[in-house]
Amino acid sequence: MRRLNQYFSSIILFILILNMQLLHAQAKRKDIGKLVFERTCFDVVHYDIQVKLSPNEKFISGSNRIEFKMLENASKIQLDYTKNMNLDSARFMGKPIAFKRKGNILLFDFPAGLLKNSSYTLLLYFSGKPLEAKLAPWDGGFVWRKDRNGYDWVGLACEGLGASAWLPCKDHWSDEAEGADITLIVPKDLTGVSNGKLIDEKIVDSAYKAFHWRVVNPINNYNISINVGRYVNFKDTFSGINLLPLSYYVLDYNLASAEKHFLQVHGMLEAFEHYFGQYPFKDDSYKLVETPYWGMEHQSCIAYGNNYKNNSFGFDFIIIHESGHEWYANSITASDAADMWIHESFTTYAEALYLEYKSNRTTSTEYLLGQKKKIVSKHPMQGPRGVFYHGRTDSDIYYKGTWMLNTMRSVLNNDSLWFACLKEMNLKYFHKIVGTEEIIQYFNSKTAYNWNLFFKQYLYGKNIPELEIKQLLLDNGNIRYTLTLESDVKDLKLPLNIKLPNGQTITVVVSDKSVVLELDKRFDLYAFIEANYLLRIERE
Repeated sequence: MRRLNQYFSSIILFILILNMQLLHAQAKRKDIGKLVFERTCFDVVHYDIQVKLSPNEKFISGSNRIEFKMLENASKIQLDYTKNMNLDSARFMGKPIAFKRKGNILLFDFPAGLLKNSSYTLLLYFSGKPLEAKLAPWDGGFVWRKDRNGYDWVGLACEGLGASAWLPCKDHWSDEAEGADITLIVPKDLTGVSNGKLIDEKIVDSAYKAFHWRVVNPINNYNISINVGRYVNFKDTFSGINLLPLSYYVLDYNLASAEKHFLQVHGMLEAFEHYFGQYPFKDDSYKLVETPYWGMEHQSCIAYGNNYKNNSFGFDFIIIHESGHEWYANSITASDAADMWIHESFTTYAEALYLEYKSNRTTSTEYLLGQKKKIVSKHPMQGPRGVFYHGRTDSDIYYKGTWMLNTMRSVLNNDSLWFACLKEMNLKYFHKIVGTEEIIQYFNSKTAYNWNLFFKQYLYGKNIPELEIKQLLLDNGNIRYTLTLESDVKDLKLPLNIKLPNGQTITVVVSDKSVVLELDKRFDLYAFIEANYLLRIERE
């Protein structure tokens, strides 16, 4: 079974890399990556979105009422909307306002000026055929499908493309709306599901119904979700740090499978609240929604499309991983796509912690070792800012990232402090936007250990350090090891905290200067390092 799982894991890895290449090919939208003054001079407060979906035509139309606050005096602001979509009209203070389009950019001119600390509202009407995803969620766009009974089944995933692929908005990770109202107008025999809580459901006309959803917490644009299908809804409750309502929308013929399969949500939430603190969006609820693609971390409305299957470790990867993003990506949000490792590395590491909580560290390590084989080290995990960066063609922000964190835990050699760091990190940056430098500084301060060179090697560099190990069998039966670290970063020192079978721990600091260590020959030094540190090992 494990061999079969490894086979499928290899297929998944191939798909991940292929689709990251597809995403890179499509995401050449550097014009919406730059933080020019016309974007930084204002802050989005609220979106009020109405979208009517016509599945037969693969067409959408609607409006977005944007409430924003000026951070500086200005006469122009920039919004974003992909050029294949139509911005039909715009109104400001009840009157039409002209705009200029430059590629994917919309520029609005306010001759009277906009005043610092003042709030304004801009109403935008849009329509068109949005980009259709070929292989969601990686290449991005709308997914227009039919379920097995012939009903329309629609999903949206736009992390790589940006929400401006379908919605006129300020499309940058550094600015989240403080809340949103989302109304989906869908064919009357279907249900429209979005983020937050359902406020109202009503008949629009003989052909359409409207579903009004409300989000009361900050939300990043790509998480704004559209799901349409022949759904049935069932509910549950999780008694954790807070009493949390759980809501599930699944295709009608999958109800029995979902009711059984989604029970694992309780164990997942229990584990993640144990390690990371309270579920971050209790006021918006927790939802899983069945989608015609694999999955996505849409805030409080997680896309699920894994066909009710567990892996060989006994859990559904999509439920565990995408739910982990509620803490890392949705609550703690990177300020730029270049810092996306913050989302994926911590969330992938959360999978291993889930197993450690559910079972033990041995099982967690076995899971991590399977992921370690997928590390490519072709690009630095940290990308360049200000260019809408999606240039990674490997999955290292997942697997190298989780191993970077696992190595940090081993270097620190203090689990109480390590887990306190993770929990307090979620408290410190609860519903906040952060950059890589803030995260590094946080760990420096919290652990009283300087991680700067460590991150320079593992995060900003593409290569994994190499540990050269020479061994000599001594007359007393022990083995003398000579350890030398080769790295791209000058003066990098890496403490190896080696836990011996007798319970003793010895610490050896490896660097470019050789260090000698004597151990009982029955102790497998290679296996220990392999299980706890991200190092390439050269044996002699």
